[in-house]
Amino acid sequence: MDLVDLGPDPLAELEAWIAVAESRGIELATAFALATADSDGAPSVRMVLARGLDERGLAFYTNRLSRKGRDLAANPRAAATFHWAPLGRQVRLAGQVREIDEDESTA
Repeated sequence: MDLVDLGPDPLAELEAWIAVAESRGIELATAFALATADSDGAPSVRMVLARGLDERGLAFYTNRLSRKGRDLAANPRAAATFHWAPLGRQVRLAGQVREIDEDESTA
């Protein structure tokens, strides 16, 4: 795939690539590596599952008292990488992280 084959909306493209991975039977197609850093800049990375994707961006859940939650409270920026080896594809994201409201999180 060439870059010229990509659509203009990166989130729509990510959604399409996740759908392709799921349709090809890739286990945990919504799993991605999430990198955060604490207030001192010490990095940490772990695997999480995407829980939603819309015009606001990528949603994932976390225990706000976990290391990940504490990192994001202190430094609300993160980077993520999806990797689907059988498809020869990966997607990288980076930016601001913000909490979704409690009602949406509970639902």
